[in-house]
Amino acid sequence: MGLFDFFKKKASNTNIAQPSDASYINKNLVVLNALESRLIEMGYDVKRHPQYLALIVNSQLEICLAVIDNPANHPSVIHLMISVSHKQYFPDGIVENVAGMGHSLEDQASNVLNNYINSTLLTIIDSLIDSHNPELDFMATYQR
Repeated sequence: MGLFDFFKKKASNTNIAQPSDASYINKNLVVLNALESRLIEMGYDVKRHPQYLALIVNSQLEICLAVIDNPANHPSVIHLMISVSHKQYFPDGIVENVAGMGHSLEDQASNVLNNYINSTLLTIIDSLIDSHNPELDFMATYQR
């Protein structure tokens, strides 16, 4: 093998199935649509970002997501990476990886979004609301 052989394009194996970019976009779009519907049902003001696949919630939070396709995962498992950012408090975003299961993409999306909304997203949204719940107050005693 000569030096210039190293830079030649290698013959590709056409038998290996390569996922198309369209399948990733479709999965991301399905999950983003499901998240948008869920947040609207919960009473939040949700708008689409004008430039890329993201949601803007209550004009404060920007939510981006990506379905991670890992061929080693079981076909009924979906791996979702979600980033939530706020211009003032966390501009670099809070990134979370969540998994869900289901027989169809819609079931998987519903399951993974349940996991994310109930574990992380509601906590983030509630932390930005200026409210006080006296039932969550606690007293600490300090003795010298």
